[in-house]
Amino acid sequence: MYGGAYDEKEALNYFQHFKKLYLKRYATEEEHHRRWKIFYDNINLVNQLNIMHKPNEIAGKPVAQYGITQFMDMSPNEFARVKLLPPTKQKDINHTPTAPKEKYQIDALPESFDWREHGAVTAVKDQASCGSCWAFSTVENIEGAYFLAGHNLTKFSPQQLVDCDNLNCGCFGGFPFIAMQYIQKRGGLATESSYPYCIPPLGNCFPCNTNKTYCPSGEYCNRTCSVQNYQLVAKVAGYENVSQNEDDIAAYLVKNGPLSICLNAMWLQFYHSGISDPMYCPPDIDHAVLLVGFGTHTNWLGEKTNYWIVKNSWGESWGEKGYFRLIRGKDKCGINTMVANAIVGKTKF
Repeated sequence: MYGGAYDEKEALNYFQHFKKLYLKRYATEEEHHRRWKIFYDNINLVNQLNIMHKPNEIAGKPVAQYGITQFMDMSPNEFARVKLLPPTKQKDINHTPTAPKEKYQIDALPESFDWREHGAVTAVKDQASCGSCWAFSTVENIEGAYFLAGHNLTKFSPQQLVDCDNLNCGCFGGFPFIAMQYIQKRGGLATESSYPYCIPPLGNCFPCNTNKTYCPSGEYCNRTCSVQNYQLVAKVAGYENVSQNEDDIAAYLVKNGPLSICLNAMWLQFYHSGISDPMYCPPDIDHAVLLVGFGTHTNWLGEKTNYWIVKNSWGESWGEKGYFRLIRGKDKCGINTMVANAIVGKTKF
């Protein structure tokens, strides 16, 4: 996908392939035409992004590749509304580090580390058309903490948080560190198998009794939280806010497990692979994910570039089998702004 703008015939071939690959169906001819026009604009934008990064690639620097994703028929505003959280500015975030100094103390920071290689990460999940990334980030942090506390690796229920956490806003967003407070107060998390994930058939809505001063206006669910019918397996004793220094974050991750993080994710709509260092990426956070590790890329000149390894919740067909890599050491995209870790007891409950 390099060169000038696509002509409509060439782009239409890509559109037909896109519809087949992602099983896209449109209700009317008008809707089909509208989606085609959005796709055409987006595929030319993807081409321009790759062209802009070509000089860095030629110079041997690591770059991201952008391409056709399942979001190619969405406008930027639609993508933000369906997949992301309402943007939160850094100045509005009160996230004072609470982790004690000994939690950062390791002999030496390794060049690379990946919790997937140590069995602490479950399979990639898909939040679908619900702004529940905060629930997935929280649950996956607890899955890792539960495993590292001496239990079997277990999938826990993001749906419990979407339905029942009235400190957050269900499909309309939330923050992992607030969800951890709910779990501690409620007494634990149910397993995914007992409380499976499903999007309400009538569309997105808030959990019952959600704090209306915190969440935006919208429809409230007439469903009831059903967690009382299930055993709460993962017990959370508290949580820690992690330092905003990226070396501290890396050290804490090595010592304590995968971490819930938030960042600005608008650039991820067309991400395909590689190490991203976006030219423009404000620190306003709008997405929650799981930080699982870090690494170092060495080019043919011997120059090294550090990067983070991040697990997303958009399914395995997106990105690098559901993951992405982002430059480390530049505080890029607000990745260091809101890092949290749940404390799970070491005794079986």
